[in-house]
Amino acid sequence: MKKIKTLKISEDSHELCEVLLSNDNGITELYEIYDVLKVRTIDITERQFGKEYYSIICDDEGLFKEKPIFTLWRNREPQLAGNLLITKYNRLGEQIGLSDSDIITIKQNLREIIYSDIYFKGSHRFKAFEIIDS
Repeated sequence: MKKIKTLKISEDSHELCEVLLSNDNGITELYEIYDVLKVRTIDITERQFGKEYYSIICDDEGLFKEKPIFTLWRNREPQLAGNLLITKYNRLGEQIGLSDSDIITIKQNLREIIYSDIYFKGSHRFKAFEIIDS
């Protein structure tokens, strides 16, 4: 079975790391995504990094948690919470994963930020990533 590269932003370690997913003819099994993200439901959204658009698989319930951990920001505003997987799909809707140049593009268009959690009245600080607008 073929493996594809994705990038994971982790809410626990607040790190950006490569994750390989099994892929059979453009299909990754949902249970594998659930396991990697540690979630029960997912949603897929798109974000622009540089001039390219990438798909982000996220916890569908991430923003509804009592104390969400924001992991992706843009323009100083939280965008997504929880664990995230950044990937790419082709025109047929098949997940093709990221190339080495995609990973470079994404990393060049993210910066680490530190924010104070509004739910703890600023007493806790978290590392997250913010998309740099070109």
